[in-house]
Amino acid sequence: VVCFFGCKQFTAFPFPKALKLIGDGAFAGCVRLESIQLPAGLEELGKQCFAGCAALQQVAIPEKVAAIPEEAFVGCNHIYKVSLPENLYAIHDGAFKGCGLLERLAVPDRTFAIGKDAFSGCMSLEQVTLGEDLHVIDNGAFSDCKRIEQLVIPDEVTTIGAGAFANCYGLRKLQLPKRLLTIEREAFTP
Repeated sequence: VVCFFGCKQFTAFPFPKALKLIGDGAFAGCVRLESIQLPAGLEELGKQCFAGCAALQQVAIPEKVAAIPEEAFVGCNHIYKVSLPENLYAIHDGAFKGCGLLERLAVPDRTFAIGKDAFSGCMSLEQVTLGEDLHVIDNGAFSDCKRIEQLVIPDEVTTIGAGAFANCYGLRKLQLPKRLLTIEREAFTP
């Protein structure tokens, strides 16, 4: 369901308070959409729901949303602020890929996994805090995040995927987890 796909006239959108689901691709390509206020009762976001909304600047994900789906905000290159809910379980593949102005990220403690390329190409990302229950950082998750200078990877992380932090040229200080079992190829390649 791509109900507003490519609507170029929207700069904002008034979401109904009773809204529970925003479907796959619902607002993809709404290039002038600058601001959204997702309703507190929202429970689920669809894949690519806001993909390519290049003017979007801030996103606050409601508390009932348990996962950020694949490519939900891919190519939203003006997003500079993202607030994630405390109960977030997973950030899926490419969820925030190419959000080039995003500066800070706090992954909640209950988040189990960060998917492939989830934050790849977030070139302004400087400060990253990873939640204590994180277990998996998948392939390319933070690749091309050139401004991250220091990173503490939580002790529950067992796998760091291939190229997870590739081309993170600014990374100067790194603390690896005690339970780490696997560092895949080129995980930290400059």
